[in-house]
Amino acid sequence: MKHFFILLLLIAFNGNSQIIKDSLLVKTDVVKDTIIDVKSSWYGRSMFLSLTTGSDTKGETLSQRICQNAEFGRSFGSVDVGIALGQFRRMVADSSSVGFSELRVTMDACQFGIFSNEISVGAGCLFNSKTPVMMEISSTLFAQLEEHWGLGFVFGNIDFVGDHNDANKSFFGLYFRYGLMRNEGGILTNKLRVIENSRKHSNRRKKTIF
Repeated sequence: MKHFFILLLLIAFNGNSQIIKDSLLVKTDVVKDTIIDVKSSWYGRSMFLSLTTGSDTKGETLSQRICQNAEFGRSFGSVDVGIALGQFRRMVADSSSVGFSELRVTMDACQFGIFSNEISVGAGCLFNSKTPVMMEISSTLFAQLEEHWGLGFVFGNIDFVGDHNDANKSFFGLYFRYGLMRNEGGILTNKLRVIENSRKHSNRRKKTIF
């Protein structure tokens, strides 16, 4: 009988210690950032402030030299292809405000961490203008400040051609870009946040990607 009571006491002690051990084992969440390459993605760009310079700006006030545009398109690796819509406050050949539409191709020439240098070429049309054909070449210095947006400085030159008139404008401006970042190889990348849920006493893991 004495041995029987000792056996019951040992069983109760072992069970109680197992309950305490299980209560101390808590589920842990491990957050990891995973970078993956992306073939293509939508982007948006806005040159919210720029000033034109050159001989064709003589007689224009500072406010008349402002040019703004917004661009929407798709990125393919190191190349952005988009349509830009904008307006020049005043054109010498027309003496009025002129809107334009332009097909623009931008290539990421080099990348250093979050900084990049881009080259853009474009061709488009000025609406209701004596110089309806416009051709652009420009360069940008861009900084990817967050995962999906950044700010940059752009400078370039635009030629305007018509039947009897030609014009030329240089411009300097600031722009905002929203889209995926690029790695140092110029490839689009996306950051996925992976959460791993695990318990110390088992090898089971549940992964959730969002």
